[in-house]
Amino acid sequence: MVRAALVLAAVVVARAATASPTAYFDYLYIEANEGGSSGGHVAVRFGDETYHFQQVSLGLLQLQRNDAADFVHRYAGIENRPIHVSRIAVPADAYRRLR
Repeated sequence: MVRAALVLAAVVVARAATASPTAYFDYLYIEANEGGSSGGHVAVRFGDETYHFQQVSLGLLQLQRNDAADFVHRYAGIENRPIHVSRIAVPADAYRRLR
């Protein structure tokens, strides 16, 4: 499910690559940590909101929306996990569709 969402985002971005970029979103990669965070994590950020999938029960993922500052505080501050940010430029219509 996470992979499908990322593939969809990549397709939208690729289709919009020929138009002039006017909007940006951030792709976040959060490094793995010991224990329950051993697999790493990814998210996308649109302005002040960060979206990511969280496992809520065995085999079930749920889309979460968090305040961007709270997300960074949780993963980088509390969990001490580096966050790598890639800013991606897209046309305004692609940004609206992704959002």
